[in-house]
Amino acid sequence: MIKKLLQTIIEEKILIKNTIAVLTSTALGGALGAATTILLSRVFTPQDFGIFKTLTSFYGFFIYFLDFGFQNTIIKYTSEYSSKGKEEKIRHLIHNLFIFRILILIPIVIFSLAFKKEIAIAFLNNENLSYLIYPAVIFSVITFSDLTRPIIIGLQNFSLLSIINIAVPLSGLLILIPAALLLGLPATIIALGITHLIGSTISIFFLIKKNYHVPTKYSLFRWPRLIFSYGLPLYFSTLPSYAFLGIIPFLSLFFDQNKVGYYSFALSFYTVAMIVPVSISQILLPRVASLSPKHALETLKNTLFLYLFIAAMEILFVYFLAKSIISLISPNFIPAANLVIILVTMATTLGFGTLLISYFTAKKKLGLVLVLNVILASVFVIVSLAATNFFL
Repeated sequence: MIKKLLQTIIEEKILIKNTIAVLTSTALGGALGAATTILLSRVFTPQDFGIFKTLTSFYGFFIYFLDFGFQNTIIKYTSEYSSKGKEEKIRHLIHNLFIFRILILIPIVIFSLAFKKEIAIAFLNNENLSYLIYPAVIFSVITFSDLTRPIIIGLQNFSLLSIINIAVPLSGLLILIPAALLLGLPATIIALGITHLIGSTISIFFLIKKNYHVPTKYSLFRWPRLIFSYGLPLYFSTLPSYAFLGIIPFLSLFFDQNKVGYYSFALSFYTVAMIVPVSISQILLPRVASLSPKHALETLKNTLFLYLFIAAMEILFVYFLAKSIISLISPNFIPAANLVIILVTMATTLGFGTLLISYFTAKKKLGLVLVLNVILASVFVIVSLAATNFFL
């Protein structure tokens, strides 16, 4: 077993080198994000924390739900075009998808402002909180306009990605907590959008230096065929995966904001546990896209083997230490301790599926991507509903 592990590490040294860089920065970013969550849980009551998470998750869900698979399209084809020196095609793709994002954003804003009371009643159970839709819309405009992360991943600039992985949560820690302490919920929601803006600004300087802002000879409204041949089919095959993004607004339809707050707190630990498989998948997708079928399959096998050891350690850690850690860092959320254990265990298990989805996405096996996403989403939603109902 040890010999196999060492051999795998040697064979996949490029993948592991990039993964370590991204994973280290993501882990540090995750630690900063966790610190922010802990401090927010001390500033806000479980109810206010639930409201904050419900609104930001509601609009975060729509950001990805209305993406139509274009982020993965950018990652895959930016990687392919970059390796072939087709810079103009990269620029054309980026410009097209940015314009599309803006066109999608307009009805979101109009709908939110027109039905702010209905949204507050449905998801916050309080019409008087409809004023919070205004800062939530500002948050959505900032975050929905950003396409820089998938571009950076597609270009395989993992050094810059590592910087962003740290800069965004660090700015969150420095901005969100003062906003929560001094200005309350509305300012905290807007501040979360500003943290994303800081990360995209760093990337924009790099992209301008690479001349990706320069217009191409193609019309902005001449859509590349790959958007329809790859982007849209991929979107429909990955729709079930958006269950994670919509779970908090979904639970708010069935449970009060206190329980939603406890679940949101536990979900932050799920997010931390998913750092490893998500980081690896960010490296795996563009790498598999650039490899021959034989080498790509071998890379997948080695990646799953390495992840097995990491998953086992995460499960043991949370099982034995979760309650002690929560009682120390955020005693108001002790009722969520068992939920934390369940969600982290689920996260490490579903991590295998995340890696498989990344592989099959790169190989254009969209039918398998759909099946895997349905399985993962179904498990996630069912476990979340059951655990919230029985353990809170």
